[in-house]
Amino acid sequence: MALPTQMEDEKSVALAERITRPPLAPVVLIVIGLLTYANSLSVPFLYDDNAAIIENGDIRHVWPLWRTPQDSDRPSINSRPVVRLSLALNYVVGGLDVRGYHVVNLSIHIGCALLLFGLTRRMLRSPAFRATYDGPADGISFMAALLWLVHPLNSQCVNYVTQRSESLVALFYLAMLYGLARAAASGDRRWSGVAIATCCLGMGAKEVMVTAPVMAWLYDRTFIAGSVVVAMRRRWRLYGALAGTWLLLAGLLWSRPHGDSVGFNVGVGPLDYALNQTVAILHYLRLSVWPDPLVLDYGYVRTLALGDVAAELLIIAMLLAGTGWALVRHPGIGFAGAWFFVILAPTSSFVPLIGEVAAERRVYLSLMALVVMVVTGAWWAIDRLRPHLPSARPVGIWLGIGVAVTLATLTIRRNEDFSSVESVWRTVVAARPDNPRGHSSLGAALADEGRLKEALEYYETALSLSPTYPAAHYNKANALLRMGDAEGAVDHFRMCLTGAPEDELAPLA
Repeated sequence: MALPTQMEDEKSVALAERITRPPLAPVVLIVIGLLTYANSLSVPFLYDDNAAIIENGDIRHVWPLWRTPQDSDRPSINSRPVVRLSLALNYVVGGLDVRGYHVVNLSIHIGCALLLFGLTRRMLRSPAFRATYDGPADGISFMAALLWLVHPLNSQCVNYVTQRSESLVALFYLAMLYGLARAAASGDRRWSGVAIATCCLGMGAKEVMVTAPVMAWLYDRTFIAGSVVVAMRRRWRLYGALAGTWLLLAGLLWSRPHGDSVGFNVGVGPLDYALNQTVAILHYLRLSVWPDPLVLDYGYVRTLALGDVAAELLIIAMLLAGTGWALVRHPGIGFAGAWFFVILAPTSSFVPLIGEVAAERRVYLSLMALVVMVVTGAWWAIDRLRPHLPSARPVGIWLGIGVAVTLATLTIRRNEDFSSVESVWRTVVAARPDNPRGHSSLGAALADEGRLKEALEYYETALSLSPTYPAAHYNKANALLRMGDAEGAVDHFRMCLTGAPEDELAPLA
């Protein structure tokens, strides 16, 4: 009986090896991505989509690519000209047909998975990494790209049209590193041009690209040159050009297009925001392993003391210290840790973003490092077991398939949450009952369907949580006016005008 089992094991391993190698691997990733998100193409426009797409005159024409905030309907989108251009092209082709926007979002997401596959193969085949672990680069890279592709934590960037800014910047981030890797391997300056061009495009997609030149240098040090000094000496012109793209980003931000929703004078102090981010970062790590519940809107920054987050601070300090140690002793692992923390730093450190205390889309790019590290570690453990358990590798393959199927199933279910404005806000209220914006937004969704009495209940809940919340007063005033209570409507319109500035419905970052 042992022989047939061994033959079956060998067949399953051989089949897996064929699937995980080009040219078949990219085709499989594309097909699985399409199947996983097939039920998301009719998801309606949500929340910021109304202002960024439906009411945004800036996307009605492709040119000019950039306008001053004074001439712009939506400065926060216009300051990201690559995102604005993509939305404008969507509008030119299909108007406000939401399906076209979702096709683009899904295409970008699948493109990121393909680039992750290609870049990870190169990292795992580098001499620096093989000195630590000489594992199957194709198999590990494919499984990492697959798990990241179907992970439900990424579903917001596909289903929520405006948040393509996150997936677009990820696409250009990965393309920049891939261009760097190819340039270093071949000496072809055209690949250096690809790296510089995609870095420029990333700066025009989202501000998190500010970390890209630093991570490119660290990538070079870790997987190519062996040290930061050698990396700079060999490719100083390239790194000078990449650093020069910071000027482009500075130019896009000079007029503060995000207004009072980002910065150090928005009513939330850097320390308060940083303390909130200790909780948010560990929450992201938990969702990476157990993605439930997923939430569209986490609400506002809370007032916290050092004692409230002492455990979280200790854990993050240990993780940062471990990353620093690994960068010296085990550079591949250290790079993964640095990738996670450095890319999160612009949104999850001490620069306040008043619109939302946390957002799952912010971990879109950082999640890649976690997935690659877990898959590589799991494969390393499987190889250590093979002398004692000959079937360890096929068991590992089937385990990976099971995890992928589970994640894909959860993503398909999460897509269903986005099937209507009401259903997605109900998930927010269920997961974050203390979020006044969630209750107010759910009420607005019900009011749009003519269910005014139900809507009033959620407006009242929102106001019980935040009595000066202008959006809830405004929504309730409109509902009362539609119900014939003009006097009550006037009172809430007045409260809307006198609401506290920190309770404003700030655009999401």
